Amino acid sequence: MAFKKWECRQIPEDQAQLLSRECEISPFLAEVLVARGLSTPAKAAQFFGEAEPLSDPFLLADMDRAVERIQQAVEQEEKIAVYGDYDCDGVTSTAMLMSYLISVGADAMYYIPERDGEGYGLNADAVRSLAADGVTLLITVDNGISALAESVLLKELGVDLVITDHHQAGELLPDAVAVVDPHRPDCQSPFKPLCGAGVAFKLITAMEGGDYDSTMDYFADLAAIGTVGDVVSLTGENRTLVKAGLSMLAVTENPGLRALMEVAGIDPQTVTSQQVAFGLVPRINAAGRLGSAKLAVELLLCEDEERAAELAAQMDELNKTRQQMEKDILAQIDAQIAADPNQLYSRVLVLAGENWHHGVVGIVSSKILERYGKPNILLSVEGEEARGSARSLGDFNLYEALCSCSELFTRFGGHRLAAGMSLPAENIAVLRERINAYAAREFPQMPLYTCRVDKMLKPQEITLENIKSLSALEPCGEQNPAPLFLLRNARIDSAAPLSGGKHLRLKLVAGRSVLQALYFGMTPERFPYKLGDTVDLLVTLDVNVYKGTESVSMKIKDMRPNGFEQQKFFSAKNVYEALRRGEAVDPRLKERIIPTREETGIVYKFLQKNHGFAGDVDGTYIQLYKNNLNYCKIRTALDILQDVELLTVSPLLDGITLAERPGKKDLQDSPTLQALQRM
Repeated sequence: MAFKKWECRQIPEDQAQLLSRECEISPFLAEVLVARGLSTPAKAAQFFGEAEPLSDPFLLADMDRAVERIQQAVEQEEKIAVYGDYDCDGVTSTAMLMSYLISVGADAMYYIPERDGEGYGLNADAVRSLAADGVTLLITVDNGISALAESVLLKELGVDLVITDHHQAGELLPDAVAVVDPHRPDCQSPFKPLCGAGVAFKLITAMEGGDYDSTMDYFADLAAIGTVGDVVSLTGENRTLVKAGLSMLAVTENPGLRALMEVAGIDPQTVTSQQVAFGLVPRINAAGRLGSAKLAVELLLCEDEERAAELAAQMDELNKTRQQMEKDILAQIDAQIAADPNQLYSRVLVLAGENWHHGVVGIVSSKILERYGKPNILLSVEGEEARGSARSLGDFNLYEALCSCSELFTRFGGHRLAAGMSLPAENIAVLRERINAYAAREFPQMPLYTCRVDKMLKPQEITLENIKSLSALEPCGEQNPAPLFLLRNARIDSAAPLSGGKHLRLKLVAGRSVLQALYFGMTPERFPYKLGDTVDLLVTLDVNVYKGTESVSMKIKDMRPNGFEQQKFFSAKNVYEALRRGEAVDPRLKERIIPTREETGIVYKFLQKNHGFAGDVDGTYIQLYKNNLNYCKIRTALDILQDVELLTVSPLLDGITLAERPGKKDLQDSPTLQALQRM
């Protein structure tokens, strides 16, 4: 459990009141909008989509040339290949364009490279195979902008190339009939953060003369799923497209989508962007990660309900397999950390394992980021080669960090928060050393995992009416997250396990209100609070419907003691981790670092009273900070007590056990204490 930084937004009350009156919305919703910078009626109207219809698809550079060449191929019955990608964005893009081409009578096929063996984008072998099959026009979706060599090869083979992509364009564009990408420097289209499915959607619209009406009726559902799946900004045109797509999902006639929603347990009538993100997208991605993305494309193009149900069931099973693989990799990572606990104090975690599945490593990297609050690189070692994924947070730019040791890689790429790479396995240890040296040089204090709070919540504001008003914010996602609220000074009245102890249901008393809240993923053993403790909580609010009855659903996203001083906590933790890394620390901090004998006794007596500690070790701070002990002193006291064999701290920092027959010990025998006293 990594403590997260809470960042509360300021809400000018007069602006919120004015916005509420002028837009005729609830004051509750108005405060959230103001907190997000939408403080005027004009800005609110733009956000709600009233001022931003989908722009003319022909504003995209080369769109006219793309349409002309595709229409020529259809009319002359040329063989067309749609070349996609194996993720959700690429799959939905492929399915959309294939469906459209078939509907206009084109001789069309599709090709999606396999993640293992071919990798992302155009490759020479696939290009030659398609040319040998008689393809004379190849259209890429969600890839192609970097296919410089492949575009030359296609020209040599007599195959015309039309590229539709949304990734950043380089200095040189591929040699193609048309290159449609909103990130081209000369592209006049006003909205840039489209995903591949959004660009494909605009291509189909342009094929229909620029009229969005029919395209919306037939393809908004797939475009919405691709947009949510690629985690692009859900603002502007993307917001308009996803809103339309969610409405269409409720009445979709696509047998594959209906079957997929059924196995995911989603009611089409109430489908939300969050359900798409966590229900549909993972199952589509699982096909490309573990099996073949062709399975997902076949599902989305399927017209037979029985066959669609079979395909959806297969994808559901692949998703379960993917989840188990994640657990297996996490268990191996736990074992590695248990063998070398000092890894946890690195600025950047670099972890490697034999034959970790490439389709799963990126997901696990995101979980490690949240668990430990640190940038990390996870590498799968196969013989002499290692391939992996990385995730970051805050201002720690992964791409720049990788550039600082670029000679170690066979190849790498990415952006500020995510990256991929391959390198000789023998370079892993050097990578760990070099990237941490870069972090130490550029970030003496690493950025923190941050939760951005929309509004301070008063207990009396937790009403069905207020919560329903938040539906105007949908669809929620990237750059438009579900609102996060801060509830202060709530007393824990009871804590009951759910689902066999996997989760908790808390009864809280806040002011005169008695509230129920769910804490998913928190087990009774790991819960570091006692009944009667007063806490502050970050929560989301939803309306739950059960047997026709509506009720408030409050979910806890984070929790800490009332009165928690986060700046002092993170400063003390930063010092402690520096000590564990063996770095020099300002000796003037000595009194704040070394616990006195009495302070060490407070820590030990607490553990004796509780027969050890079953939760995350950081949770000891929650119960001990009121004794004027900072985080560094508490952790140092635990190290001293462990040195003299009075207790054992779990290598994974998930528990503390006391020695059964400790006998008399002298704290001065602790190497940790001796080293600190010499500081």
